Amino acid sequence: MTVEMGTPTFDPEDVPLAREAALVEADLDGRTVTAVNTGVPHAVAFVDDVDAVDLGAMAPPIRHHEVFPEGANVNLATARDDGGFDQRTFERGVEGETEACGTGALAIAVVASRLGLVTETGDVTVSPPGGDLEIGLREDGTTTLRGPTERVLRGEVPDA
Repeated sequence: MTVEMGTPTFDPEDVPLAREAALVEADLDGRTVTAVNTGVPHAVAFVDDVDAVDLGAMAPPIRHHEVFPEGANVNLATARDDGGFDQRTFERGVEGETEACGTGALAIAVVASRLGLVTETGDVTVSPPGGDLEIGLREDGTTTLRGPTERVLRGEVPDA
């Protein structure tokens, strides 16, 4: 299934950030982080090996950093030889790691494009623990998210 994900933004008012300039490759608590809003605020950090990082210890100081007045999801990404990225996400609200975060996968692809790690348009594979996701980066700045779907619940809501 493919869904339209809109146009991500690095604008400090839209992320939102407690600063006037975009946060691109800035140091936050010892990590180089880029902030983007892909529907919710995300902080993306590229690391050598996502599995070697203690996400539970590393992410909360960034998630709650004063530069993010509403908090942010924290995404770690590792570039793979095939041009894709491995992903781990510490999600605000959950206050822990999640198996899959579509807006986080989108954030990784968009930040990778901004930093010149991938081409500006085309498909980028991002792989959270829950499975591969294909992020479409379009010329007009809009994005798509494609991945497997599985029904996990069926139910009916009674009339009130």
